[in-house]
Amino acid sequence: MELFEKIMELSPAELTIQEQARVEDNLPELKWDLYFPTQNVNSTDLKEITETDYRPVADRREWNAPGRNIPLKMGKIRDISMTPIESYFKFDEKYMTKLFERNGMNEDLVLRAIRGNLPDRVSGLVDADYRRIELESFRGWANGQITVRNPQTNQEYTVDLDIDPNRYVTYGTPWDNTNAYEKLLQELYNAQNYIGNISELVMRRSTAIAVQQSAPTIGVNTVRMTLGQVQEQLTQEMGNEITITIEERTLDVFDGAGTATTSQKIWPSGKIGFVPSNGTVGATYMAPQVRAQSLSQVAGDRIDIRRVAVYYLQENDGKELKVQAQINALPVPAEQSTYVVDAGI
Repeated sequence: MELFEKIMELSPAELTIQEQARVEDNLPELKWDLYFPTQNVNSTDLKEITETDYRPVADRREWNAPGRNIPLKMGKIRDISMTPIESYFKFDEKYMTKLFERNGMNEDLVLRAIRGNLPDRVSGLVDADYRRIELESFRGWANGQITVRNPQTNQEYTVDLDIDPNRYVTYGTPWDNTNAYEKLLQELYNAQNYIGNISELVMRRSTAIAVQQSAPTIGVNTVRMTLGQVQEQLTQEMGNEITITIEERTLDVFDGAGTATTSQKIWPSGKIGFVPSNGTVGATYMAPQVRAQSLSQVAGDRIDIRRVAVYYLQENDGKELKVQAQINALPVPAEQSTYVVDAGI
């Protein structure tokens, strides 16, 4: 008990200093904040009114006669509720006993070992929470839905983000190395009708290769374009700069209630995400975290690390120290900024 209290007294300050030195805001390899910038909200229940594709045109009228009545047309309301993202680890009695044995039952050496280990372990929890936001950002954007798994029961739930299905185009016949470029050009024009000028295309490497191999050749020797030249060609075709982003990153996703994981791609195979000229697809809504211990001031310390609330909790009569990292956040695509094509390749 006394040992855990010493750890709890010293760790928050050490964590703050180390975390500020390690990274200022977000994990460098994560991109969710680029496409889904943070938007603070006061509740975990979201009622978002989507914008409609409604551009009425007034008419001329006769003198002294009424003009054209423009009716109010509101978008649909998406009622979405977020649940907490949380990760944790424990220093239990058995672990502490082994640690004492390895350090000759010397309390100072044990404290030093834990102080050296705890900041990295907690940073790992914070990183894991942010990776959940990363996965749901790209999967929600690409699929129009997210899958939520209960870590205790392994039960899965699919949450439909209620986006206009016309903004998700699936080709019955997959694109190939002879027609992918022309198909992409056609979909660029279609996407422009839905979300305005396009600045970026997100796709897997196999899709990009098909586009490159089917792009127009250069010169009399029919030299195949490089991917950079394909971007330049698309820029000239569309009249504004277009970047192709190859998305092949993977994350280790837990298979069930246990500890086994499977390496999964963040971006689904065959999908192409069209990014509007402002560079954003939606928003990551972040709500405050409040627990009973925060109100009653019972045992437990809290420190905020990059918006993640980290809690230190003594359990089992002081035999265990549990460290939890929680964030209430949900990335949601904006319907008016969403257009995705499943090219099948």
